[in-house]
Amino acid sequence: MSRPNRRLIVLGVVLVLVLAEVALNALHAPMARVQVVNEGITPIEDLRLTFGGAEALAPPIQPGESVHLSFSGWKRRPLTVKFRQEGNPMTGFELPEFDPSYLSEGRAKLVITVKPGAFERGQEEDAATTPRGRVLGAVGRWLDQALKAP
Repeated sequence: MSRPNRRLIVLGVVLVLVLAEVALNALHAPMARVQVVNEGITPIEDLRLTFGGAEALAPPIQPGESVHLSFSGWKRRPLTVKFRQEGNPMTGFELPEFDPSYLSEGRAKLVITVKPGAFERGQEEDAATTPRGRVLGAVGRWLDQALKAP
């Protein structure tokens, strides 16, 4: 096989792989992150978020700390939040219209701040969804794994 034919075959294979990646990304449901912030004076325990058929559980969140959870989906649906927190009369609430597609397009995340007897919701830029954020996140995970290795 001549050298120009090999180049065409390699170029064709690369083009097919790129098109396959684009097609798979287009079919994948948009992903959005939810950050839950604890502004109370006691830990949030048994945190459970439900969106559509998906449910995410979080470890205890200490006062002043937060946790990130991710959900995917094409449609707006209610996001249900349930938790236990000593001294907080609330045990949960529902956000009637959570839209991962909208947040994903804007590269934003939903931020839920839990306070004693109340909660606030807002949006912030999600650094993890920007190209720079994805690279930094991957490097951070790699370093974390490397340092934990025996």
